[in-house]
Amino acid sequence: MEYPPDIDPFSEDVQSAPKPVAKPSGNKNLDSVWNILTMIALIGIVCFAVLYALIFINPSGFYNPFPPPTMVPTLFIPSITPLPTRTSTIPVPTRTNTVMPTATNTPVEPSPTAIQATPIGTLILSNGTPVTPTVKVTPVFSFAIQANPTAIDATLLDPSHGCTWMGVGGRVYDLQNGPATKIEMQLFGILDGKLLNETSLTGTAIQYGPAGFEFTLANKSIASNQRLWIRLVDQSGVPLSDRVFFDTYSECNKNLVIINFKQVK
Repeated sequence: MEYPPDIDPFSEDVQSAPKPVAKPSGNKNLDSVWNILTMIALIGIVCFAVLYALIFINPSGFYNPFPPPTMVPTLFIPSITPLPTRTSTIPVPTRTNTVMPTATNTPVEPSPTAIQATPIGTLILSNGTPVTPTVKVTPVFSFAIQANPTAIDATLLDPSHGCTWMGVGGRVYDLQNGPATKIEMQLFGILDGKLLNETSLTGTAIQYGPAGFEFTLANKSIASNQRLWIRLVDQSGVPLSDRVFFDTYSECNKNLVIINFKQVK
């Protein structure tokens, strides 16, 4: 151990002073090992960062241990080629027409009891005797008119009905020629451009009789041709008689049309 020149190595102070302890050489080797490991770790971190950057830039590279799934390749669909049309020929059998023999019609003489009908409905026997058949007609409605509508002066039945009034009226009989009261009468038609649709009951106009009825048509005499009709109906509106069309007149002495009904079944 060397000492500076101004210090005596053999003096008591020097001899009594603690001597420096030498550092073991094994610690230097251990530090070297840790230094090497630190460098390896740093190099590994740098390599890992570089590899991560490469995978981020190009995930499909060979250096990526977990590459992304590849896309399914596009399928190629071949075009459909039409098949050739197969034509089958079916033989059509030949039809042979056979000529049928001509039938000869032999006229048949009518027997003496043969009956011929003429267009007017009169039957004529073969011997020339005309026969007119009798046809029984069953009435469809329960009531029918007794006679054709007749126009009279309304003052004959009601003096208050002068020339400023026009109407239609009458009476209804039953099967025993008695008064048929409380039967609904219906009037319908167009007069002087106005629609008439009215109802009344038999027995409400006693000037015509116990089963009389009456309708007021206008406040003056007006001529019309079959524009109005009248009929009987039941409580359900079912017709009891056919529609009876009638005329009206412009004359003051024909301002009331009389129509009478009679029960027929």
